[in-house]
Amino acid sequence: MPYPHVIRLRGPWDFEVLSRDASVGCSASTGVVEGAHRNPVLAEHPTSAGGSQPEEPVLAEHPTKGRVQLPADWGETLGADFRGRVRYRRHFNRPTGLEPHERVWLVADGVDAAGSFSLNGQPLGLIDGYAVPATSDVTDRLQPSNVVEVDVVLPPDAALRGAARREPRPPVSTSARGSAGASPSLTPNPQPLTSAPTPIIRPGRERLAGGPIGEVRLEIRALWHVDRLAVYWQPGDPPLLHVSGLVGGPATGEPLMLIASGCQRELMCEPVAAGTSFDFATTAHDWPEWPDPDAEPVLTPVEVRLVAGASAVWQTMRETAPPSAHAAAEWPARVAAFLRHPARPWLDYSEADSPELTAALHRASGGMIGSRGILPDAVYKAFDLANVAVVQQVPAAWAAAVCPRLAHHPSIVAWAAPAAESLAAAGSLDRLAFGRQWLAFGE
Repeated sequence: MPYPHVIRLRGPWDFEVLSRDASVGCSASTGVVEGAHRNPVLAEHPTSAGGSQPEEPVLAEHPTKGRVQLPADWGETLGADFRGRVRYRRHFNRPTGLEPHERVWLVADGVDAAGSFSLNGQPLGLIDGYAVPATSDVTDRLQPSNVVEVDVVLPPDAALRGAARREPRPPVSTSARGSAGASPSLTPNPQPLTSAPTPIIRPGRERLAGGPIGEVRLEIRALWHVDRLAVYWQPGDPPLLHVSGLVGGPATGEPLMLIASGCQRELMCEPVAAGTSFDFATTAHDWPEWPDPDAEPVLTPVEVRLVAGASAVWQTMRETAPPSAHAAAEWPARVAAFLRHPARPWLDYSEADSPELTAALHRASGGMIGSRGILPDAVYKAFDLANVAVVQQVPAAWAAAVCPRLAHHPSIVAWAAPAAESLAAAGSLDRLAFGRQWLAFGE
């Protein structure tokens, strides 16, 4: 079978309200989100996976328990104004027919605002935001029948960093530009569990309901796979196509090859090793460039495969297009002018319901928009196909997870982060530019 093979854990899920208005932190000992300011009920009745807890009073018109189809926020079940902690639970059977070389991973694409996940009462780790996936190899923990639990916490608005709706100011500094051959900063577990509270950030969703808005699924993988894959372009004449990432899996000495194909030919075939990062580049002379002012842009599929022996053990595809040399030279000045404009359009997550309509509306706004939220991939593809340039805000703490995933979209022409975060994380952001500039804004 092609890897990864995906089994989506959609509805129905059981949910239970555990508390209301909980200010939260993260526990290294349990791997769950817990009360940072010592909610007495939470303190006396632990909520680690598999435990139980009395319900705190909730609004009478909303249920404290029920069933729901996921992924979804809790607006329809608990109300858009609900703040607190909710546990979601689903049963599933162990996948059948697993081969000795296959592993089963549990993947949670993200929750709003923060949370944790567990399997059969065993904590697996934290989920640090709605755009920060969490993964765990659960092969050795699987039973014939299993229970996955996802705890989601959204504290009161007063506890949220960045809850106020602020307009980014013109950039006060430029931290980095991507450079050819620069490897992104990649680690197998970039954010280990700590006993300190995790900051709650939900860019572009401050006015929306919380909940498990990301997909939860099983992925059957071979022994090796690629994490943090980025397919991106380094502007130039000709531009360079880069493929970067981190090879996950055991260091068995098995020869591995990273192969990328596009435009009906093999683009690169390079040796890689488990546990190491890579960044390979090749010139592109005959690819349709972006943007194309005279026609709808063409996105070219790039297939990336990890091969062991004669078999592909992991594969995926990204659609992309190289920036034209003329457009790339203009982006810095255009981005600066956009940020200075008092009526510049900025997207929130709530505007992502109709990608094609959103792109069409903003196409007339000078061909450039900003995005506060990390939007669904379909929205960025719509911008790609509408010649709309995007200045993408990314919290520095999310950059290692978000930027590689979005790097193939030609419409994203710059990244932006708060000035204080940019200064503190300048080195890591430099390695996560993926051919763009990083802008700092605000105080």
